[in-house]
Amino acid sequence: MTRSYYVHSALASLQHFLTISTPSTEESSGEEDSWVSWFCSLAGNEFFCHVDEDWMLDRFNLTGINEHVYSYRKALDMILDLEMEGEASEEEIERIEQSAEVLYGLIHARYIVTSAGCAQMAAKFYNKDFGECPRVLCAGQAVLPVGLSNTPWDNTVKLFCPNCQDIYNTKSSRHRHIDGAFFGCTFAHLMLVVQLQWEPSIEPRIYVPKIYGFKIHPSAVKYSQRKAQLSRRKKQNDNTERDRVRQEKMIKDLRTPAEHAAADAQKYQAQ
Repeated sequence: MTRSYYVHSALASLQHFLTISTPSTEESSGEEDSWVSWFCSLAGNEFFCHVDEDWMLDRFNLTGINEHVYSYRKALDMILDLEMEGEASEEEIERIEQSAEVLYGLIHARYIVTSAGCAQMAAKFYNKDFGECPRVLCAGQAVLPVGLSNTPWDNTVKLFCPNCQDIYNTKSSRHRHIDGAFFGCTFAHLMLVVQLQWEPSIEPRIYVPKIYGFKIHPSAVKYSQRKAQLSRRKKQNDNTERDRVRQEKMIKDLRTPAEHAAADAQKYQAQ
């Protein structure tokens, strides 16, 4: 037998072995993605990290959250990929799905202040997954999501820059619907101080206004403000005097001839 025959035989045997040992695409993907993975993969949910399932199963970690969520038990079962008890209408299932998203957000706010949650968020921070500070003098400093309130539906999420210590609106419109309570007021600052022991890579700079290369003296601003104030006051007084003259003219036009004569006589006596 020729050499090519043995080569083709070896390739055929190898292909047959791979066909038997390698599962099909359908079999390898067999189990569907979890609800948490699906939720975090949605466009606009890039700020969220994966909350550990075992952590969510600990009832102590979720104490008090049920007060803010409709159908808490069913929403939690949906997040944990458990079958809901009983039957529900399409409208009810839709409400539970919305409730599950709110519940996951509130759970997320608690999880990201743990060491495991901070580690995930720190990786996103270093990758600039949350974006960069829009301030020019911060030179592209990475930002962190922060809430202005821990109460749901008060404010949307903002971005905190650790360099200039200020907050900004999210750059992408798809992030502006995210509730700030899903990140809370504590996380960003706790992670920078405790987890990262973060220090600015550049010294914070403040923009200084100048005119022809010279700094504007504070007294110049005060003088300008005082001048504007006096101008407004003069304009107000002129308007008041104009209204007074107009009112006297109207009263004068309404007088009878006798009243006009009496007013002229009174003015003559005063002179």
